[in-house]
Amino acid sequence: MKKALQISRKSARNLVLIAVLLSPIGVRGAQSVDHHEEQAESESHLWCPCGCNQGLGECNHIGCPSAPPMRAEVTEYLDEGLDVEAVLARFEDKYGPTILTAPSTRGWFDLSAWLMPFAALLAGGAGYGVYARRFRHRSAEVSESAAQARTENDRHRNRIEAELADFTPED
Repeated sequence: MKKALQISRKSARNLVLIAVLLSPIGVRGAQSVDHHEEQAESESHLWCPCGCNQGLGECNHIGCPSAPPMRAEVTEYLDEGLDVEAVLARFEDKYGPTILTAPSTRGWFDLSAWLMPFAALLAGGAGYGVYARRFRHRSAEVSESAAQARTENDRHRNRIEAELADFTPED
């Protein structure tokens, strides 16, 4: 019985040792599983700079020199405890604003990149409204003058027909 007890203590000690040695791997694996959604979201907001013109998460370029290291960098930042916005800010600081799939809204220039299309659309709609109003008034004026011209033409036509009716050709 003592021998069985010694073996069980030895195996218990070995199990505890293995558990202690493998615990950082288990914790790291659990953290990366928790970061899966944040990883995917971060990668969806970044371009792959290899020239494939795809997002970092979608780059399926065989032998891509950029995507695997950048994905590892995203994982590293998330493991440090950064949120998605902080990860994107770090990438923007490191690679420049062209690494982002959409412009940020931090500065006035970046904010204008979001607002200018809508402002242009509103200005175009207002310009069209002004043009349509002027055209409608002009169209009314043109139709009045056309009606006056028609009455004038009818008057001349009636006069010509009357003169032709009175005209007798000389034989």
